[in-house]
Amino acid sequence: MPAETALVCAACGERVDPRAHPPFRCPRSGDDRDHLLNVRLGSEVAFTPVVEEAQPFARYASMLWGFDAARSRGWSASRFANSVQRLDAALEDVAGVGLRCTGPQRSDALSDALGCSADGGVWVVDETNQPSGSHKARHLFGVALWIDVAEALGFADGGDPLAVASCGNAALAAANLALAAGRELLVFVPEQASADTLAELRRLDAEVVVCPREEDDPPGDPCVHRFHEALADGALPFSCQGTENGLVVEGARTIAWDAVVAEPRGFDRVQLQVGGGAFASGFAQGAEFAVARGAWPKLPRILAVQSAAVSPLAPAWRALAKWTEEGDLDAAVRRAAGRRAAAMRPVEHPGTSVAEGILDDETYDWLELARLGIASGGAAQVVSEDLLREAHRLGREATGIDVCATGTAGLAGLLLDHAAGKLDPHERALVVFTGARR
Repeated sequence: MPAETALVCAACGERVDPRAHPPFRCPRSGDDRDHLLNVRLGSEVAFTPVVEEAQPFARYASMLWGFDAARSRGWSASRFANSVQRLDAALEDVAGVGLRCTGPQRSDALSDALGCSADGGVWVVDETNQPSGSHKARHLFGVALWIDVAEALGFADGGDPLAVASCGNAALAAANLALAAGRELLVFVPEQASADTLAELRRLDAEVVVCPREEDDPPGDPCVHRFHEALADGALPFSCQGTENGLVVEGARTIAWDAVVAEPRGFDRVQLQVGGGAFASGFAQGAEFAVARGAWPKLPRILAVQSAAVSPLAPAWRALAKWTEEGDLDAAVRRAAGRRAAAMRPVEHPGTSVAEGILDDETYDWLELARLGIASGGAAQVVSEDLLREAHRLGREATGIDVCATGTAGLAGLLLDHAAGKLDPHERALVVFTGARR
Protein backbone atom coordinates (compact mmCIF):
# COMPACT_ATOMS: atom_id res chain seq x y z
CA MET A 1 0.00 0.00 0.00
CA PRO A 2 1.59 3.32 -1.05
CA ALA A 3 2.25 5.94 1.61
CA GLU A 4 0.72 8.64 -0.58
CA THR A 5 -2.12 8.69 -3.09
CA ALA A 6 -0.74 8.53 -6.63
CA LEU A 7 -1.61 7.83 -10.24
CA VAL A 8 0.71 4.95 -11.13
CA CYS A 9 1.22 2.84 -14.26
CA ALA A 10 0.59 -0.83 -13.57
CA ALA A 11 3.15 -1.93 -16.18
CA CYS A 12 6.18 0.27 -15.59
CA GLY A 13 5.53 1.95 -12.23
CA GLU A 14 5.63 5.47 -13.67
CA ARG A 15 4.04 7.98 -11.26
CA VAL A 16 2.18 10.67 -13.21
CA ASP A 17 2.49 14.26 -12.08
CA PRO A 18 -0.92 16.00 -12.27
CA ARG A 19 0.81 19.06 -13.68
CA ALA A 20 1.65 17.02 -16.79
CA HIS A 21 -1.78 17.72 -18.25
CA PRO A 22 -3.51 15.63 -19.33
CA PRO A 23 -2.51 12.95 -16.79
CA PHE A 24 -4.65 10.29 -18.46
CA ARG A 25 -2.15 7.91 -20.06
CA CYS A 26 1.26 6.68 -19.05
CA PRO A 27 3.92 8.76 -20.85
CA ARG A 28 5.75 5.52 -21.63
CA SER A 29 2.80 4.01 -23.53
CA GLY A 30 3.48 2.71 -27.00
CA ASP A 31 5.36 -0.55 -26.44
CA ASP A 32 3.83 -3.98 -25.84
CA ARG A 33 3.42 -3.52 -22.08
CA ASP A 34 -0.02 -3.00 -20.49
CA HIS A 35 0.35 0.67 -19.60
CA LEU A 36 -2.75 1.35 -17.53
CA LEU A 37 -2.79 4.15 -14.97
CA ASN A 38 -4.28 3.14 -11.62
CA VAL A 39 -5.31 5.40 -8.77
CA ARG A 40 -3.50 3.98 -5.75
CA LEU A 41 -4.88 5.42 -2.57
CA GLY A 42 -2.38 6.18 0.18
CA SER A 43 -2.25 4.41 3.51
CA GLU A 44 -3.67 7.49 5.21
CA VAL A 45 -6.90 7.40 3.15
CA ALA A 46 -9.73 5.83 5.14
CA PHE A 47 -13.16 4.71 4.01
CA THR A 48 -14.97 7.83 5.16
CA PRO A 49 -18.06 8.50 3.03
CA VAL A 50 -20.09 11.61 3.79
CA VAL A 51 -23.32 9.64 3.83
CA GLU A 52 -25.60 12.68 3.89
CA GLU A 53 -24.30 13.60 0.42
CA ALA A 54 -26.35 12.14 -2.44
CA GLN A 55 -23.81 12.95 -5.19
CA PRO A 56 -21.10 10.23 -5.48
CA PHE A 57 -18.17 12.59 -6.05
CA ALA A 58 -19.26 14.64 -3.06
CA ARG A 59 -19.91 11.61 -0.83
CA TYR A 60 -16.54 9.98 -1.60
CA ALA A 61 -14.43 13.07 -2.31
CA SER A 62 -11.72 12.20 0.22
CA MET A 63 -11.13 8.89 -1.62
CA LEU A 64 -10.56 10.48 -5.04
CA TRP A 65 -7.24 11.23 -6.73
CA GLY A 66 -8.40 14.65 -7.95
CA PHE A 67 -9.31 15.67 -4.41
CA ASP A 68 -5.87 14.68 -3.15
CA ALA A 69 -4.15 16.50 -6.03
CA ALA A 70 -6.16 19.67 -5.42
CA ARG A 71 -5.69 19.58 -1.65
CA SER A 72 -1.94 19.12 -2.03
CA ARG A 73 -1.90 22.39 -4.01
CA GLY A 74 -3.76 24.45 -1.45
CA TRP A 75 -7.42 23.81 -2.19
CA SER A 76 -9.82 23.50 0.71
CA ALA A 77 -12.31 20.65 0.88
CA SER A 78 -15.13 23.16 0.43
CA ARG A 79 -13.59 24.54 -2.77
CA PHE A 80 -13.42 21.05 -4.25
CA ALA A 81 -17.01 20.44 -3.13
CA ASN A 82 -18.09 23.63 -4.88
CA SER A 83 -16.54 22.39 -8.13
CA VAL A 84 -18.47 19.13 -7.80
CA GLN A 85 -21.68 21.01 -7.11
CA ARG A 86 -21.28 23.39 -10.07
CA LEU A 87 -20.61 20.59 -12.54
CA ASP A 88 -23.44 18.45 -11.20
CA ALA A 89 -25.89 21.37 -11.38
CA ALA A 90 -24.90 22.00 -15.00
CA LEU A 91 -25.33 18.30 -15.76
CA GLU A 92 -28.80 18.37 -14.23
CA ASP A 93 -29.70 21.33 -16.45
CA VAL A 94 -28.64 19.37 -19.53
CA ALA A 95 -29.78 15.83 -18.66
CA GLY A 96 -32.69 16.56 -16.34
CA VAL A 97 -30.97 14.78 -13.46
CA GLY A 98 -27.60 14.99 -11.76
CA LEU A 99 -25.38 12.08 -10.80
CA ARG A 100 -26.75 10.32 -7.71
CA CYS A 101 -25.67 7.55 -5.35
CA THR A 102 -27.54 4.29 -5.65
CA GLY A 103 -27.57 1.19 -3.50
CA PRO A 104 -28.56 -2.48 -3.77
CA GLN A 105 -32.05 -3.64 -2.93
CA ARG A 106 -33.00 -7.29 -2.41
CA SER A 107 -35.32 -8.50 -5.16
CA ASP A 108 -37.69 -10.99 -3.57
CA ALA A 109 -39.04 -11.99 -6.98
CA LEU A 110 -35.57 -12.72 -8.43
CA SER A 111 -34.52 -14.47 -5.23
CA ASP A 112 -37.60 -16.71 -5.32
CA ALA A 113 -37.13 -17.46 -9.02
CA LEU A 114 -33.63 -18.73 -8.32
CA GLY A 115 -34.62 -20.74 -5.24
CA CYS A 116 -32.72 -18.58 -2.77
CA SER A 117 -33.27 -18.94 0.96
CA ALA A 118 -34.39 -16.15 3.28
CA ASP A 119 -30.80 -15.48 4.40
CA GLY A 120 -29.53 -15.38 0.81
CA GLY A 121 -30.90 -13.90 -2.35
CA VAL A 122 -30.28 -11.48 -5.19
CA TRP A 123 -29.66 -7.78 -4.61
CA VAL A 124 -30.01 -5.37 -7.53
CA VAL A 125 -28.36 -1.99 -8.08
CA ASP A 126 -30.39 0.22 -10.44
CA GLU A 127 -28.25 2.66 -12.44
CA THR A 128 -30.86 3.32 -15.14
CA ASN A 129 -31.95 6.65 -13.65
CA GLN A 130 -28.51 8.26 -13.92
CA PRO A 131 -27.82 10.97 -16.55
CA SER A 132 -28.21 9.37 -20.02
CA GLY A 133 -29.65 6.24 -18.39
CA SER A 134 -26.55 4.33 -17.30
CA HIS A 135 -23.52 4.27 -15.01
CA LYS A 136 -21.31 5.74 -17.74
CA ALA A 137 -21.65 9.24 -16.31
CA ARG A 138 -19.87 7.94 -13.21
CA HIS A 139 -16.82 7.17 -15.36
CA LEU A 140 -16.74 10.55 -17.07
CA PHE A 141 -17.83 12.92 -14.32
CA GLY A 142 -14.46 12.58 -12.62
CA VAL A 143 -12.64 13.31 -15.88
CA ALA A 144 -14.69 16.46 -16.53
CA LEU A 145 -14.20 17.48 -12.91
CA TRP A 146 -10.43 17.02 -13.16
CA ILE A 147 -10.22 19.08 -16.35
CA ASP A 148 -12.08 21.87 -14.53
CA VAL A 149 -9.76 21.61 -11.52
CA ALA A 150 -6.66 21.44 -13.75
CA GLU A 151 -7.64 24.67 -15.46
CA ALA A 152 -8.21 26.38 -12.10
CA LEU A 153 -4.76 25.19 -11.00
CA GLY A 154 -3.17 26.46 -14.21
CA PHE A 155 -2.30 23.00 -15.56
CA ALA A 156 -4.50 23.36 -18.68
CA ASP A 157 -5.81 26.17 -20.86
CA GLY A 158 -9.19 24.67 -21.81
CA GLY A 159 -8.80 24.80 -25.57
CA ASP A 160 -8.67 21.07 -26.36
CA PRO A 161 -11.71 19.19 -27.69
CA LEU A 162 -12.88 15.95 -26.07
CA ALA A 163 -13.22 12.66 -27.95
CA VAL A 164 -15.00 9.34 -27.40
CA ALA A 165 -15.41 6.15 -29.44
CA SER A 166 -18.89 4.78 -28.74
CA CYS A 167 -22.37 4.49 -30.22
CA GLY A 168 -24.29 3.88 -27.02
CA ASN A 169 -24.41 4.78 -23.37
CA ALA A 170 -20.81 6.00 -23.17
CA ALA A 171 -21.35 8.39 -26.06
CA LEU A 172 -24.58 9.71 -24.58
CA ALA A 173 -23.00 10.21 -21.16
CA ALA A 174 -20.03 11.94 -22.78
CA ALA A 175 -22.30 14.24 -24.78
CA ASN A 176 -24.34 15.24 -21.74
CA LEU A 177 -21.26 15.93 -19.65
CA ALA A 178 -19.39 17.73 -22.43
CA LEU A 179 -22.35 20.05 -22.99
CA ALA A 180 -22.68 20.62 -19.25
CA ALA A 181 -18.98 21.49 -19.06
CA GLY A 182 -19.11 23.68 -22.19
CA ARG A 183 -16.67 21.47 -24.14
CA GLU A 184 -16.47 20.47 -27.79
CA LEU A 185 -16.96 16.71 -28.24
CA LEU A 186 -16.05 14.39 -31.14
CA VAL A 187 -17.96 11.09 -31.13
CA PHE A 188 -16.65 8.24 -33.32
CA VAL A 189 -19.42 5.76 -34.11
CA PRO A 190 -19.75 2.58 -36.23
CA GLU A 191 -21.88 2.42 -39.35
CA GLN A 192 -24.58 0.45 -37.54
CA ALA A 193 -25.15 3.11 -34.89
CA SER A 194 -28.87 3.72 -34.40
CA ALA A 195 -30.47 6.76 -35.96
CA ASP A 196 -32.09 7.68 -32.65
CA THR A 197 -28.72 7.70 -30.86
CA LEU A 198 -27.12 9.80 -33.58
CA ALA A 199 -29.99 12.28 -33.44
CA GLU A 200 -29.66 12.58 -29.68
CA LEU A 201 -25.90 13.09 -29.92
CA ARG A 202 -26.36 15.88 -32.43
CA ARG A 203 -29.08 17.43 -30.26
CA LEU A 204 -26.46 17.58 -27.51
CA ASP A 205 -24.10 19.48 -29.86
CA ALA A 206 -21.69 16.58 -30.35
CA GLU A 207 -19.82 16.26 -33.65
CA VAL A 208 -20.54 12.73 -34.91
CA VAL A 209 -17.98 10.88 -37.09
CA VAL A 210 -19.12 7.59 -38.69
CA CYS A 211 -16.29 5.02 -38.93
CA PRO A 212 -16.61 2.13 -41.42
CA ARG A 213 -14.35 -0.89 -40.97
CA GLU A 214 -11.67 -0.45 -43.64
CA GLU A 215 -9.93 -3.41 -45.29
CA ASP A 216 -6.48 -2.16 -44.29
CA ASP A 217 -7.43 -1.48 -40.65
CA PRO A 218 -5.47 -3.49 -38.07
CA PRO A 219 -7.44 -5.80 -35.75
CA GLY A 220 -9.73 -3.97 -33.38
CA ASP A 221 -12.54 -1.46 -33.43
CA PRO A 222 -12.29 1.04 -36.33
CA CYS A 223 -13.94 3.68 -34.13
CA VAL A 224 -11.05 3.31 -31.72
CA HIS A 225 -8.55 3.70 -34.57
CA ARG A 226 -10.17 6.99 -35.65
CA PHE A 227 -10.39 8.04 -32.00
CA HIS A 228 -6.62 7.52 -31.63
CA GLU A 229 -6.04 9.69 -34.67
CA ALA A 230 -8.04 12.47 -33.00
CA LEU A 231 -5.96 12.12 -29.83
CA ALA A 232 -2.81 12.47 -31.90
CA ASP A 233 -4.25 15.74 -33.21
CA GLY A 234 -4.70 17.08 -29.67
CA ALA A 235 -8.10 15.89 -28.47
CA LEU A 236 -8.48 14.70 -24.87
CA PRO A 237 -9.75 11.15 -24.25
CA PHE A 238 -13.29 11.32 -22.89
CA SER A 239 -13.92 7.62 -23.32
CA CYS A 240 -14.71 4.85 -20.85
CA GLN A 241 -11.56 2.78 -21.46
CA GLY A 242 -8.98 3.03 -18.71
CA THR A 243 -6.19 2.36 -21.19
CA GLU A 244 -7.06 5.71 -22.77
CA ASN A 245 -7.84 7.58 -19.57
CA GLY A 246 -6.92 6.06 -16.23
CA LEU A 247 -9.29 8.31 -14.31
CA VAL A 248 -12.44 6.74 -15.76
CA VAL A 249 -11.98 3.53 -13.80
CA GLU A 250 -12.03 5.49 -10.55
CA GLY A 251 -15.63 6.59 -11.16
CA ALA A 252 -16.86 2.99 -11.12
CA ARG A 253 -15.39 2.50 -7.66
CA THR A 254 -18.18 4.71 -6.35
CA ILE A 255 -20.77 2.08 -7.37
CA ALA A 256 -19.04 -0.45 -5.12
CA TRP A 257 -18.82 2.11 -2.34
CA ASP A 258 -22.55 2.76 -2.60
CA ALA A 259 -23.04 -0.98 -2.06
CA VAL A 260 -20.75 -0.88 0.97
CA VAL A 261 -22.70 2.00 2.53
CA ALA A 262 -26.05 0.29 1.87
CA GLU A 263 -25.03 -3.28 2.75
CA PRO A 264 -22.06 -3.33 5.18
CA ARG A 265 -22.58 -7.09 5.64
CA GLY A 266 -21.19 -7.53 2.15
CA PHE A 267 -21.93 -10.15 -0.50
CA ASP A 268 -20.73 -13.62 -1.39
CA ARG A 269 -20.62 -12.96 -5.12
CA VAL A 270 -21.03 -10.07 -7.55
CA GLN A 271 -21.97 -10.56 -11.21
CA LEU A 272 -20.50 -7.85 -13.44
CA GLN A 273 -21.16 -7.44 -17.16
CA VAL A 274 -17.97 -6.75 -19.09
CA GLY A 275 -17.38 -4.93 -22.36
CA GLY A 276 -14.30 -2.74 -22.28
CA GLY A 277 -13.91 -3.63 -18.60
CA ALA A 278 -13.76 -0.23 -16.87
CA PHE A 279 -17.01 -0.75 -14.97
CA ALA A 280 -16.13 -4.20 -13.63
CA SER A 281 -12.50 -3.29 -12.95
CA GLY A 282 -13.50 -0.16 -11.05
CA PHE A 283 -16.13 -1.99 -9.03
CA ALA A 284 -13.64 -4.71 -8.09
CA GLN A 285 -11.03 -2.12 -7.05
CA GLY A 286 -13.61 -0.26 -4.98
CA ALA A 287 -14.55 -3.48 -3.23
CA GLU A 288 -10.89 -4.30 -2.57
CA PHE A 289 -10.34 -0.88 -0.99
CA ALA A 290 -13.42 -1.27 1.23
CA VAL A 291 -12.19 -4.66 2.44
CA ALA A 292 -8.67 -3.33 3.08
CA ARG A 293 -10.12 -0.54 5.25
CA GLY A 294 -12.43 -2.86 7.17
CA ALA A 295 -15.66 -1.50 5.69
CA TRP A 296 -16.59 -4.87 4.12
CA PRO A 297 -15.86 -8.23 5.74
CA LYS A 298 -14.49 -9.92 2.62
CA LEU A 299 -14.02 -9.53 -1.11
CA PRO A 300 -17.00 -11.10 -2.89
CA ARG A 301 -16.32 -13.62 -5.61
CA ILE A 302 -16.09 -11.58 -8.78
CA LEU A 303 -17.84 -13.14 -11.76
CA ALA A 304 -17.14 -11.30 -15.02
CA VAL A 305 -19.79 -11.90 -17.69
CA GLN A 306 -19.39 -11.61 -21.47
CA SER A 307 -21.48 -12.66 -24.45
CA ALA A 308 -20.40 -15.70 -26.44
CA ALA A 309 -20.55 -13.40 -29.49
CA VAL A 310 -17.52 -11.40 -28.26
CA SER A 311 -15.60 -12.73 -25.28
CA PRO A 312 -11.92 -11.74 -25.23
CA LEU A 313 -11.67 -11.78 -21.44
CA ALA A 314 -12.05 -15.53 -20.86
CA PRO A 315 -8.85 -16.63 -22.68
CA ALA A 316 -6.84 -13.82 -21.06
CA TRP A 317 -8.22 -14.80 -17.64
CA ARG A 318 -7.26 -18.44 -18.30
CA ALA A 319 -3.72 -17.40 -19.21
CA LEU A 320 -3.37 -15.38 -16.02
CA ALA A 321 -4.76 -18.27 -13.96
CA LYS A 322 -2.31 -20.68 -15.59
CA TRP A 323 0.64 -18.40 -14.85
CA THR A 324 -0.62 -18.06 -11.29
CA GLU A 325 -0.55 -21.83 -10.87
CA GLU A 326 3.04 -21.84 -12.14
CA GLY A 327 4.16 -19.29 -9.55
CA ASP A 328 1.96 -16.81 -7.73
CA LEU A 329 -0.64 -14.20 -8.64
CA ASP A 330 1.61 -11.16 -8.25
CA ALA A 331 4.23 -12.68 -10.55
CA ALA A 332 1.54 -13.62 -13.05
CA VAL A 333 0.19 -10.08 -13.07
CA ARG A 334 3.68 -8.67 -13.65
CA ARG A 335 4.15 -11.11 -16.54
CA ALA A 336 0.83 -10.07 -18.12
CA ALA A 337 1.54 -6.38 -17.62
CA GLY A 338 4.96 -6.80 -19.21
CA ARG A 339 3.56 -8.21 -22.46
CA ARG A 340 -0.11 -7.44 -22.99
CA ALA A 341 -0.55 -9.41 -26.21
CA ALA A 342 0.58 -12.61 -24.51
CA ALA A 343 -2.83 -12.79 -22.83
CA MET A 344 -5.24 -10.13 -24.09
CA ARG A 345 -5.91 -10.15 -27.82
CA PRO A 346 -8.67 -8.43 -29.81
CA VAL A 347 -11.40 -10.68 -31.20
CA GLU A 348 -10.80 -11.00 -34.93
CA HIS A 349 -14.38 -11.79 -35.98
CA PRO A 350 -16.83 -10.20 -33.53
CA GLY A 351 -20.41 -11.45 -33.61
CA THR A 352 -23.69 -9.80 -32.74
CA SER A 353 -25.74 -9.99 -29.57
CA VAL A 354 -28.83 -8.60 -27.86
CA ALA A 355 -26.33 -7.29 -25.29
CA GLU A 356 -24.83 -4.95 -27.86
CA GLY A 357 -23.22 -2.66 -25.29
CA ILE A 358 -20.64 -5.27 -24.22
CA LEU A 359 -19.36 -6.24 -27.65
CA ASP A 360 -15.96 -4.54 -27.36
CA ASP A 361 -13.37 -6.24 -29.55
CA GLU A 362 -10.95 -6.10 -26.61
CA THR A 363 -11.35 -5.99 -22.84
CA TYR A 364 -9.20 -2.92 -22.38
CA ASP A 365 -9.30 -2.83 -18.57
CA TRP A 366 -8.85 -6.53 -17.99
CA LEU A 367 -5.83 -7.04 -15.78
CA GLU A 368 -6.99 -5.59 -12.44
CA LEU A 369 -10.36 -7.25 -12.97
CA ALA A 370 -8.81 -10.65 -13.61
CA ARG A 371 -6.36 -10.22 -10.72
CA LEU A 372 -9.14 -9.56 -8.24
CA GLY A 373 -11.38 -12.15 -9.85
CA ILE A 374 -8.77 -14.86 -9.40
CA ALA A 375 -7.92 -13.65 -5.89
CA SER A 376 -11.59 -13.85 -4.90
CA GLY A 377 -12.20 -17.29 -6.40
CA GLY A 378 -14.31 -15.85 -9.21
CA ALA A 379 -14.45 -16.64 -12.90
CA ALA A 380 -14.84 -15.24 -16.39
CA GLN A 381 -18.26 -16.40 -17.58
CA VAL A 382 -19.29 -16.66 -21.23
CA VAL A 383 -23.07 -16.76 -21.68
CA SER A 384 -25.27 -17.70 -24.60
CA GLU A 385 -27.82 -15.56 -26.40
CA ASP A 386 -30.59 -17.66 -24.87
CA LEU A 387 -29.37 -16.84 -21.36
CA LEU A 388 -28.97 -13.16 -22.19
CA ARG A 389 -32.55 -13.02 -23.46
CA GLU A 390 -33.86 -14.93 -20.45
CA ALA A 391 -31.98 -12.65 -18.05
CA HIS A 392 -33.44 -9.61 -19.78
CA ARG A 393 -36.98 -10.98 -19.59
CA LEU A 394 -36.69 -12.18 -15.99
CA GLY A 395 -34.80 -9.12 -14.77
CA ARG A 396 -37.39 -6.69 -16.12
CA GLU A 397 -40.40 -8.72 -15.00
CA ALA A 398 -39.06 -9.38 -11.51
CA THR A 399 -37.86 -5.87 -10.72
CA GLY A 400 -39.95 -3.55 -12.87
CA ILE A 401 -36.75 -1.84 -14.02
CA ASP A 402 -36.93 -0.93 -17.71
CA VAL A 403 -33.34 -1.95 -18.40
CA CYS A 404 -31.72 -3.01 -21.68
CA ALA A 405 -30.30 -6.47 -22.40
CA THR A 406 -26.76 -5.22 -21.90
CA GLY A 407 -27.71 -4.01 -18.44
CA THR A 408 -29.01 -7.41 -17.33
CA ALA A 409 -26.03 -9.40 -18.68
CA GLY A 410 -24.64 -9.85 -15.16
CA LEU A 411 -27.84 -11.66 -14.24
CA ALA A 412 -27.27 -14.02 -17.18
CA GLY A 413 -24.09 -15.16 -15.45
CA LEU A 414 -26.07 -15.87 -12.30
CA LEU A 415 -28.57 -17.90 -14.34
CA LEU A 416 -25.65 -19.83 -15.84
CA ASP A 417 -24.44 -20.92 -12.40
CA HIS A 418 -27.98 -21.62 -11.21
CA ALA A 419 -28.58 -23.97 -14.15
CA ALA A 420 -25.29 -25.75 -13.40
CA GLY A 421 -26.16 -26.19 -9.72
CA LYS A 422 -23.39 -23.80 -8.67
CA LEU A 423 -25.59 -21.24 -6.89
CA ASP A 424 -25.85 -21.87 -3.17
CA PRO A 425 -29.36 -20.82 -2.02
CA HIS A 426 -27.80 -19.15 1.03
CA GLU A 427 -25.51 -16.94 -1.05
CA ARG A 428 -25.92 -13.18 -1.12
CA ALA A 429 -25.52 -12.23 -4.80
CA LEU A 430 -25.24 -8.72 -6.24
CA VAL A 431 -26.05 -7.67 -9.81
CA VAL A 432 -25.98 -4.19 -11.38
CA PHE A 433 -28.70 -3.20 -13.82
CA THR A 434 -27.43 -0.34 -15.97
CA GLY A 435 -28.59 1.02 -19.29
CA ALA A 436 -32.17 2.21 -19.70
CA ARG A 437 -34.03 0.41 -22.49
CA ARG A 438 -34.49 2.66 -25.53
